Amino acid sequence: MDDMYNIGGTGTDNQLVNGIQNGVYGGTVSFKVTCEATLDGQPVRLAGLVLGDGESLDGDGEYFHVTADGKWTIVELQKNIDEGPYQILKSNVNEAGIIKQNIRFVKGNDRNTAAVSFLTFDGTAYGTFSDNYEVSFDVTLKGTGITALVLGLITINADSGDAPESYGAPLHLFEGTILTDDGIDVDDIIDLNTEDYEEGALIQSPSNFLGTTGPDADNGPQFSEDALGDDNNPDGPSTEEDAWPVEHKRWSYNATYKPGKMLSIDIPYNGLADAHIVGWIDFNWNGEFEESERAKAVASAGTNSATLTWIIPEDRIAKSTYVRLRYAVNEDEILSPTTVASGGEVEDHFIYILGPATTNPMLPSKVKQPTKSQ
Repeated sequence: MDDMYNIGGTGTDNQLVNGIQNGVYGGTVSFKVTCEATLDGQPVRLAGLVLGDGESLDGDGEYFHVTADGKWTIVELQKNIDEGPYQILKSNVNEAGIIKQNIRFVKGNDRNTAAVSFLTFDGTAYGTFSDNYEVSFDVTLKGTGITALVLGLITINADSGDAPESYGAPLHLFEGTILTDDGIDVDDIIDLNTEDYEEGALIQSPSNFLGTTGPDADNGPQFSEDALGDDNNPDGPSTEEDAWPVEHKRWSYNATYKPGKMLSIDIPYNGLADAHIVGWIDFNWNGEFEESERAKAVASAGTNSATLTWIIPEDRIAKSTYVRLRYAVNEDEILSPTTVASGGEVEDHFIYILGPATTNPMLPSKVKQPTKSQ
């Protein structure tokens, strides 16, 4: 395990503290772990749990197992064929009417063979909002001498805005972590250390998002003058933010962007649950998204577009500006332009406001296209 995962290198260079071992030679220990997470002071749901063999499980009486409210999947494996079996057993456990799943590392071979399993939590695993959506799981560890297991948590990626910094830094946490099938049925003891066995895999697959492409993971706000910081991020797709229609990225200051005129914009989305879309346009060009500049719409499951409607105010400034779109199942999480949402996506876009054409008999007509810095 310390070769597969490390900080600073393998062997004695490894600075990663990642294992729990029994303290008494040949002893059996049991304990409960309770976890919770917050982001900017707001509770967030952890995506799942990680369990791994901390050294190399012996075949003579060593074992460990963990029970949690969710589903276990073997996702990583180091084989050492012909060195003996490495056995896993999954079983369902009824605890006060809640069906939890136990995964048991039954038997190893102490020959550089190890496995890592991920668990995705069921909805019943989480505590209440006031409990910070805490989760817990029960662990038992038995060594013939001293043995160790590894515990970890699957965190959730986040999508952030990319308008200039004055507009704030909203975050949307990814939901939709998917584990592919590992081929292990409940109550079947399976030997993983064979040529034929194939483990599952972890897939990040957001299911509720703006536009046609789900969000990519941002390592923080992508502040930018052209609101293209996310698309220009080399770690993600270059055309991911596409919910604001192309035909509305340039407006005539007089024909379209005129005070009192109604703007009705159809916003595409992908949603497997009933949700909401909220948008802001910085009409008064003060570098903030204000409540008076907000529009919102219901985004029903099974449809692919919702309409946001604004009335252009009298105090609008005829200069290029910004729009922010937020999509989430829980409307309360996105009524502000800068809060943390537990799912969905945020997109920022730059809108060019085209000024009046100038006419000179000696020169061709030109249209000036202001930018936010003008």
